[in-house]
Amino acid sequence: MGYRRWKLPSEETRFRSLPGETLRGASIVEPIPHDGGVELRVPLGRDDALMCWFSARYCADDPLVVHFTIDAPSSAVVLERLMPRSDFRTSFGSWIRYAEFALGPGSLDGVTFAEFHEEQVTVEAVVPTAKMRAFLRATDRLLPQDKECDALSRTMAELRGPTALTPQD
Repeated sequence: MGYRRWKLPSEETRFRSLPGETLRGASIVEPIPHDGGVELRVPLGRDDALMCWFSARYCADDPLVVHFTIDAPSSAVVLERLMPRSDFRTSFGSWIRYAEFALGPGSLDGVTFAEFHEEQVTVEAVVPTAKMRAFLRATDRLLPQDKECDALSRTMAELRGPTALTPQD
C-alpha cells in the first residue's frame, strides 16, 4: 500500500568529505559565485578516493530555495533535491525531513548529514557544518533573508510581463 520502509544507508552509499591532499590538490571549496548565485562543492568519497561531489547552490533569481545535488566526478548531476532556504537555516538545529530528502545535524559535532532517498537506495553525504554555515552566510550576503519576498515579487512581475489596467465595461 502507501507504506514505505526506509533502509539505513549502507557503507556502500555513505560518503564523507575528503581532505584536500587525497584529491590531488582539490579541497573542500569555500562558497563561490556561480551563475548569479553562490555554490558550495564538497568532494566526497571512501578510502581516500573521490566518489562524488556534494553541491549546494543558491540563486537570487530563485530566492526561496536551495538546490542540493550529488554530482558524479565529472560534475554531472546524479541526484537533485530542493529545500526552502528557511528550512535549510533550521536544519542546523534539528532534522528537516521530506519524503526523498533529509538534512540535519550529525551525531558527531561539526558535521551535517544529507540523505538523498531513492526507490532502492539512500545516499548519505557527511559534510562539514562549518562549510554549510559559510554557504548560508554567503546566501545571506547575496540576498538578505528579509529581502526574499521583494525578490520573489520582482521575479513574479517579470514572469507576468507588462500588464495594463483597463477600465471594466
